[in-house]
Amino acid sequence: MSKQKLLFFDIDGTLVDETTHQISDSTTGAIHKAQQNGHLVFINTGRPYSNVDEKLRELGFDGYICGCGVYIQYHGQVLYHRRIPKEECRELAAMLHKFRMEGVLEGTPDCYYSETLSHPMFLQTKHLYEEYGFDCSKGWSDPDIQFEKGAVTHGERSDFNGFYQYITQKYDYIFRADDFGEFIPKGHSKATGIQYMVDLLGAELDDCFVFGDSTNDLPMLSYVKHSIAMASGNPALFNQVELVAPGIGEDGIEKALCHYQII
Repeated sequence: MSKQKLLFFDIDGTLVDETTHQISDSTTGAIHKAQQNGHLVFINTGRPYSNVDEKLRELGFDGYICGCGVYIQYHGQVLYHRRIPKEECRELAAMLHKFRMEGVLEGTPDCYYSETLSHPMFLQTKHLYEEYGFDCSKGWSDPDIQFEKGAVTHGERSDFNGFYQYITQKYDYIFRADDFGEFIPKGHSKATGIQYMVDLLGAELDDCFVFGDSTNDLPMLSYVKHSIAMASGNPALFNQVELVAPGIGEDGIEKALCHYQII
């Protein structure tokens, strides 16, 4: 392939093994080889940019689409950043308390964890980010709270129906599992981030190759022709993509890029 391609990668479960929290040598090598061949590589993640750790940044990505499209950076320059106004953030945090939800309200530069947090996945993620050196001490009652999106969970005491009716007035809600999901300002997704870069670079959607593993990747996987799901990911994606690559522990990204003759 001689024409420049745009490669978009989710992080968790796609680039980074969710058990070992490591990036394989084959994935690192494949990304660098793609760049050497003249292609552009991007992170496209639900994480806020503040939670993209140094080991990922050191790989030298050309750009970052973070928070499901609310933050876009290209070659070190922030091109777009949609933050929720502080007053609205304070109202959202108060309503989440009212509905007895838990989780993390994600922003750049700060993330805010609910003062009561019991969900094992959220606790594990918080602990991991603390190990990376991120500040996880701020809570939902912080008077200066400001964020871009949220990842929340509900339990037996939660009023999920009340929360869902409230949040979907202004936000899109992505179900990630039976008991947790993400909310993002309407008009934003991993797909809108791709379109932003396509427009900026004068590229075409057929120049884009998108890699993901979970339901919050569906907007971008369904947006382009060349969509690749990791075999180690959610099986619900498999019949909606062009290619199912071998799992993250089986050199899936390297093999997929070889399949498309990108490397």
